[in-house]
Amino acid sequence: MRRLEESTPEAIAERLDIPQSHLWYNAGDHIGETCTVAGPVVDVYQATDANGMPIFIDIGAAYPSDNRVTLVVWAEHYDDFAEMINAVDHGGAWLSVTSYLDVYEGSLQMNSDNGCDYTWWTGVE
Repeated sequence: MRRLEESTPEAIAERLDIPQSHLWYNAGDHIGETCTVAGPVVDVYQATDANGMPIFIDIGAAYPSDNRVTLVVWAEHYDDFAEMINAVDHGGAWLSVTSYLDVYEGSLQMNSDNGCDYTWWTGVE
């Protein structure tokens, strides 16, 4: 068995016991399904001027890259996600989300309106 470089997404996923099939770059195979997507949190942004004040959590790559999965957390659901959002907003974090995966304006997206189960890890390098 080949040894993975310690800092690759595959090696980190292995250390975190995340199946390779759940990595964000494999998510496109599960559009229109409830699935699990995991990867590094690369950006957290709240659109305070937008209707519903959504918080966008980009996994894998930052907006506007199409190589990302975005978890959208609406302000009305913030309390259910607050601890996780505050923890992953400082970098070096990974997030695993199970929810319905859809496409919005050409990008993969999960939405707090559809219900989400999630786990996060901090200090991941």
